[in-house]
Amino acid sequence: MCGKICVPLVGATLDELWAEVSALSGKPIDLIEWRADCFAYPEHVLELLPLLHDMAAGLPILFTYRQPSEGGRGKPLDSEDYEKLLTAAIQSNLIAMVDIEFSTLRKDHKNTDKNLLNIAKHHGVKTILSYHMPRIFRDGDMMQQIFHMMKTQGADIVKIVTPATSRVDGLIMLNLAAFARKHCPEQPFICLATGKHGTITRRRALSLGAPFTFAAGKNPSAPGQLSIDEVSALC
Repeated sequence: MCGKICVPLVGATLDELWAEVSALSGKPIDLIEWRADCFAYPEHVLELLPLLHDMAAGLPILFTYRQPSEGGRGKPLDSEDYEKLLTAAIQSNLIAMVDIEFSTLRKDHKNTDKNLLNIAKHHGVKTILSYHMPRIFRDGDMMQQIFHMMKTQGADIVKIVTPATSRVDGLIMLNLAAFARKHCPEQPFICLATGKHGTITRRRALSLGAPFTFAAGKNPSAPGQLSIDEVSALC
């Protein structure tokens, strides 16, 4: 069965976002990701969310604020502001899914009503626990340990992304995906590598069991991202 296609929106202005959404008309996509960190006016992100929901015309929205430390394009948020933003987005009843960065989870909030994963679950919002690594560990055991640490947090989907500087890096991520599929079939996962050497991970993502994969609309959100037509042709 074909997995789902998610298209990131990376516009810096309302006009750019509208152009991106308009370009999706008639395309075989299943959900959109709003990369809110790309929006030039972060103080107005929550005000814009209802309008974006209307613009999406029924497409589920994945809300993401990627911190600069993990490849985001906006200003860094301290832990309190990050948690406030994601909590407000979750409680808005306008999003279907939220991306929560693994590095932001606070041990003192685990199993409490302040934990973002718990807040999302309470409001019926699906969660992606993500880790965008600055570099890949070429030790396969280390990558598997990272996956297991993330898996224990209880997110709906575990997502690990790393830059690929060689074909070997792409193969390491394919091996991680195969490991996750074999040993943790109950845990949905997305394992990707960016850049030209990581393209193979995007071509194989759905066949290796990812619940969905990312495809570029008007503008890509990451290097090496395939177009909607390229991804749909793989189904």
